[in-house]
Amino acid sequence: MEAPDAGALAGVCSNVALRDLNLLDQLLAQLETMEAGEENSDRLAELYRLDHLATRLRRNAENLRVLAGRDADDTTAGISSVLDVMRAAMSSIDHYSRITIGRVVSLGVVGFAAEDVSRILAELFDNAANQSSPSSPVSVSAHLTEQGSVLIRIEDEGIGMPPDRLAVLNERLAAGPVLDDDSVRHMGLAVVGRLADRHEITVKLDRRTPHGTVATVLLPVPVVSELAEKQWSGSQTVVLPQARITNGAPVGGPVATPSGLPRRRPAPSVEPEPERKPSPRPRSAFQPPADGGTTASGLPRRVSRSIRTLPDEPAPPTTPPADAADGHEALLADLDAFTDGERAALDDRHERETGGNTQ
Repeated sequence: MEAPDAGALAGVCSNVALRDLNLLDQLLAQLETMEAGEENSDRLAELYRLDHLATRLRRNAENLRVLAGRDADDTTAGISSVLDVMRAAMSSIDHYSRITIGRVVSLGVVGFAAEDVSRILAELFDNAANQSSPSSPVSVSAHLTEQGSVLIRIEDEGIGMPPDRLAVLNERLAAGPVLDDDSVRHMGLAVVGRLADRHEITVKLDRRTPHGTVATVLLPVPVVSELAEKQWSGSQTVVLPQARITNGAPVGGPVATPSGLPRRRPAPSVEPEPERKPSPRPRSAFQPPADGGTTASGLPRRVSRSIRTLPDEPAPPTTPPADAADGHEALLADLDAFTDGERAALDDRHERETGGNTQ
């Protein structure tokens, strides 16, 4: 029997995935209608669980199209904040409640890349959660670099990987999209590699001190943009996620549901892409959260609350370092040094307090 043509097989897989996506969109729309009219809190919680499962199935179908070499059809002309892109990624994984959002720069991701960045983060979130203890958090933060790019950092507290394995995976991520037997075993990283290559995004895995893994995602300047002056909802505690990004922002119901599962909410207004500036910098913006009202069953709608206003970062130098890779490595070293210093200070304080109690 003649082996099937690789191109034809990819086309078949892509078409099957597209049909699944169409069915899942219909299912999600029907679930939204049922949720809006349901007044029984127990049945509403079950609907939310089905909603979350359907969202995760949608992610798998999207990944199949990515691996088949098909571009996404859901890009927009608007801008999504980095925080909203993170939340959208959280909504499509199983252990979303373990994701802890730290400091996130008040910048946006342009429409043509927002969905792909969200998919990259979803795979890395999922990998970090699956490779660490169910009781441990997965931390994510985003920082502005001197070159005007955004560095997203994802840390888990698992056992980590040996250096030789990390080297192999990093080589695959840097080499661009290649499908082979290893891609089948690590489909998530294969998806990450293809999407990162599409937008010239740099993804790297490294060891975390004292244990665990750190994944860094460097968003280049062309996919980063400033946000308009508006409400900033940064949080250092876990924020229940929103779902797909539509028209530049995640859509769905309130971020919190009675069952603790993610729920979609209506999309906020789309920000038009501003004129490109050579070195984007975050702008501080704060507006108190509005009252979320109540659900059909009388349950309060909880809206994510801003607990801090991010200060403006220092303006980037007019002449950036000649080697952007060196700047990337330097920032990673600074972040590691800060984490190690904070941990050492806590240990020293604990020793002093313990010593004082024994005397």
